[in-house]
Amino acid sequence: MNSKKHKSQLNDKEGIERYGQELNLPKNLSIERDPVEDTEEFKKVEKEVDAQAEEMAKAYKGMLGYCHKFWYAKKKILKEKYGIDWHTPAEICPWIHYD
Repeated sequence: MNSKKHKSQLNDKEGIERYGQELNLPKNLSIERDPVEDTEEFKKVEKEVDAQAEEMAKAYKGMLGYCHKFWYAKKKILKEKYGIDWHTPAEICPWIHYD
């Protein structure tokens, strides 16, 4: 993976907006994210895709590993339905262990 491709970063305010909670990151640390999330193409379909991904992953809601099921579904929908190559947080930040 080309690290230059993933330079956008989330802060606590964006964490609340995107994930419904503060990320509680130390002031000098942020989580990198896929810059495709800043494109108009992505923004136009994000809510619809998130709803579809939630539906696909609903059997795992509340369980450890739910985020990975959700991200896999989101990635698949974005690629197959919209032709958007999106990288999950786990792909962009492999040093972080998500549950």
